[in-house]
Amino acid sequence: KSKGFETKSAFDVYKTEEKSKEREVRLAKKAEDEESCKKDPACWGERNWLPATFACDDLIEKAYNFAFEWTDGVLGAKFTNYKMKINGVITYIGDKIKFQNKFGAWKNHIYECDFDTEKKVVLNVEVRPGRLP
Repeated sequence: KSKGFETKSAFDVYKTEEKSKEREVRLAKKAEDEESCKKDPACWGERNWLPATFACDDLIEKAYNFAFEWTDGVLGAKFTNYKMKINGVITYIGDKIKFQNKFGAWKNHIYECDFDTEKKVVLNVEVRPGRLP
């Protein structure tokens, strides 16, 4: 007999139920944290920065038919700014890429990537010559 349980199997059922309750509490807390973060542009922008980077970088690279070179370094951030849009869409902005033109010259470019934070998909990518101020 263990701590008021008639059998080991009764104890196992109790432990399983307790673990299930703990899991439900953790999931509820996580959902609450997620909703709270969505209301804070800084939190939501930072939370989705990495998924946006992985989703956007290939599309940015393919924006021109010429060679490209990332200038962000090994551990640098491709996106340095972002702005909230509507319905969970964030536009991530950066200027850490150079594209080669048809004459072989390299030119810095600014890029913007509209990322749907709910579906985790890219909606639009824009690239133009220049540097961020």
